[in-house]
Amino acid sequence: MIRAFMSVSVGFVVLVILGIAADLIVGAVFIGIPLSHGDAQTYITFSLVLRPLCSMVGGCVAALIGRRRELGVTYALAVVGAGVAAVFLLWDRGTRLPLWFDLVQVAEIAAGVLIGGYLTSRRTNFDDRPVAP
Repeated sequence: MIRAFMSVSVGFVVLVILGIAADLIVGAVFIGIPLSHGDAQTYITFSLVLRPLCSMVGGCVAALIGRRRELGVTYALAVVGAGVAAVFLLWDRGTRLPLWFDLVQVAEIAAGVLIGGYLTSRRTNFDDRPVAP
């Protein structure tokens, strides 16, 4: 139980740190305030590409720490990550970015975590299979 809580917590911290780093990188490149139409399109494109990759890494970390409960901790991290993202993204609606972008990012976080955890569980479960004679 402690290991599952720790894996979800560490996975969430990794997810948040990588998400903030990706936002800082994209924000440093496209610093225009207010965003012009072309800059907003480029920012949205890069954010939609980077967010699932960060989420996949968070899901992989959680699954690796969770050992035998890879998918269980991955599901928990997906719910926690998407829930926190939904609260923060919908709470800060002062941006000029469209609502669909925020909703897609919430879905991408959950999907990225689940894909990362699933791929990690397949790798670790493959290693546990008996070798044929």
